[in-house]
Amino acid sequence: MCNLGEGIAEKAIKQGLELGTRQGLELGTSRMLQLIAAMSHGGELALLPRLSQDVDFLEEMFVKYHIS
Repeated sequence: MCNLGEGIAEKAIKQGLELGTRQGLELGTSRMLQLIAAMSHGGELALLPRLSQDVDFLEEMFVKYHIS
């Protein structure tokens, strides 16, 4: 009986991790799309390539455009 309980717990943990991963990816995608739209509206399209090259710059842009 212990093995059955352990199997259920392992399955629940795996499903929770998969759900969390999926939600994290969706949030990250949403934030990037919001940032691209904001930078486009702000006339900063030329700076888009820098987002993937400079993590500090990426965070600065999230702050600048109030994207959390």
